[in-house]
Amino acid sequence: RTGTVTVVAAGVAWHAGVGMYPWLPVNMGNWHTIGIECANSGTAPWAPHRQNWPDAQYFALVNSCAAISRRLGVPAARTIGHKEYAGRAQGKWDPGAIDMDRLRLDVARQIGATPRATSPRPAVPVGRYADVLLYRGARGPQVAELQRRLKFAYASYAGGLQISGEFDAATEEAVREFQRRTPGLRIDGIVGPATAAALELRLVGVDL
Repeated sequence: RTGTVTVVAAGVAWHAGVGMYPWLPVNMGNWHTIGIECANSGTAPWAPHRQNWPDAQYFALVNSCAAISRRLGVPAARTIGHKEYAGRAQGKWDPGAIDMDRLRLDVARQIGATPRATSPRPAVPVGRYADVLLYRGARGPQVAELQRRLKFAYASYAGGLQISGEFDAATEEAVREFQRRTPGLRIDGIVGPATAAALELRLVGVDL
C-alpha cells in the first residue's frame, strides 16, 4: 500500500486462469499478459474509483503499467483488469474500486510523459506478431497456415508435413528444425513472436 513495487518472478505467471478478451486467445491470458498483484482491503466492486487506494499505491500502479507499455511498445489499451478478462468465466471483480477506463486514461497520460531513463527496445518483435503463440496441442486455421509456410517454403525438411490444422509432434519438429537453421531463435518448437516474424507467417483468425 506504500507504493513499493517488487518483481517476484520471471517466465509464465499462472495468474490469469480461464477467460477471454478481444485481443487475447481464449484462456491464454497467462501466456500473453504480465500479471500485477496489488495489496487491497477487499474493496467492493461497486465502490467509487480509487476508494481505499492510497495515492502512493495507485500512482505506483499507473507508473508500472506505463513503464511496461513503453518498454513493449504497446498502448494503454493493453492494460486490462482481471475482471475484464475473467469476470464472466471466474466471477472475478478485481481490481475492486478501479474504473479501468479511467486507469487506462491515466496510464496513457503517463506513457506520454518523458521517462526518467530510457533503455533499448527488446529484440523480440512486437507489433503484428506480438500476440502469436502456437505450440503442440494448438489447432485451427493459424496452425494450418504455419504448416503451409513450413511445407512449401522449407520443403527440404518439412516437405512431408501434413496440413491438418493440428500442431502435432511433426509440426513441432519442423519448427525446431527451422529454429536450428535461423540464427537468434530459441530452439524450443514453439512459435512465438520472434519465430513468427522470422517465418514471415501470414496471420489469420486464430482458434486455440
